[in-house]
Amino acid sequence: ATAYAYFGIENWGWVPVDVMGLRPGFQHEVLEETEANRLTYLAVQDVLARHPELQRNNALIIEVGGGSTELLLLQKGNVTHSNTYGLGALRLRETIGSYRASPERVRTVLDQNITSIVDDIHRTVPVKSVPYLIAVSSDARFAVAQLVKAADAAPAVSVGARALANFAARIAPMAVDDLVRKYGITFQEAETVGPALLVYAHLAKLFKVKQFIVPKSSLRDGLLREMASREHWTKEFAAQVEHSALTMGRRCGFNEKHSVHVADLALQLFRELQPEHQLDKRYELFLRVAALLHEIGMFINYRSYHKHTMYMLMHSDLFGLTREEMLLIALIARYHRRAAPRAYHEGYASLSRDDRIAVSKVAAILRVADALDSKELQQVRALAFSREEGQLIIHVSDVEDLTLERIALKQKGTMFEDIYGLRVVLREAGMPKTAAGHE
Repeated sequence: ATAYAYFGIENWGWVPVDVMGLRPGFQHEVLEETEANRLTYLAVQDVLARHPELQRNNALIIEVGGGSTELLLLQKGNVTHSNTYGLGALRLRETIGSYRASPERVRTVLDQNITSIVDDIHRTVPVKSVPYLIAVSSDARFAVAQLVKAADAAPAVSVGARALANFAARIAPMAVDDLVRKYGITFQEAETVGPALLVYAHLAKLFKVKQFIVPKSSLRDGLLREMASREHWTKEFAAQVEHSALTMGRRCGFNEKHSVHVADLALQLFRELQPEHQLDKRYELFLRVAALLHEIGMFINYRSYHKHTMYMLMHSDLFGLTREEMLLIALIARYHRRAAPRAYHEGYASLSRDDRIAVSKVAAILRVADALDSKELQQVRALAFSREEGQLIIHVSDVEDLTLERIALKQKGTMFEDIYGLRVVLREAGMPKTAAGHE
């Protein structure tokens, strides 16, 4: 069995289970940053549904943990930026631990350390003003419990940014022992609450946040939601990944109409070929992302742009996708043209046998889809399919001349035929086989 272990309050984060001396025989996995971002997003789904203003405005979802800070930017309900930063409450507490200073000096040291990193965060986020901040941590829940009556009774509590900042300023200089005595919290909570709330306050000031929304839910609730559904590749999750891919493509100046159209054609092919490739649902998403971004390498140089595309994807983050998944997507995009996969190719060489086969199957589909829009005019749209004697017949409606598409398929279809054992043939819908020509 594989276990994800999450101990204590949220600030302590994900801890390998064997470190804690638990029952032997369990394996452990450390969550990647992108997985933590995904679970944080899942944890606040109910809050997003209850607050329609979050669907109309920019909002930040932030969890200040012990060692790092997770940040997601929502624009009209869509995740357009996500990242993890090395700014954590326990790290800050360790920084001031060696100081024997007055409370005022402690506050100054904390502010200086937080400011330098928060300024970097502000520069990396593509918007500079965000009215709402969703704070997902036990420290934020502690703060609203002190500021709002009956806060525990509500699934989420709203509090003004100024009120939270004032509260953070009051407790940040307090000694851990004093916090424990005054508020009845544990020593672990007392160590993190001041620095964490100061981080929230600094972020709120820089982003001009007006309102904090603090849900009861945590990253742990996101994991439980995922476990209950038994599948995180939901339609809603896929839509967020796709939106993140489109955002990246626009930053690179891609041909959006062509890329979206190729992705739509690739999806039709993927579903039609399910009996042949027998790949699970996640590869449908990998194919769509690869199709959307298959030409972003042109941002660097047209020559060998497919290799530039692979490099850019391998070294980029898309919401909710792990490094391993980004490698698969990068390779699918890389093989949409030119050479077929080779065992010695960068990235491909590190894959397992099953992943190599999957990449080849999906990349072959992308090649056909790209060939069908070789003129980049989005003329070939709804496809119908049939199979005849080792051929995959694609019936195309409302296109009088498919000459250029047939030439493109002849150039790019070899890999598909090698993988699937089917030669792709284009046929104008309604045209008899003998009149189709050039098949």
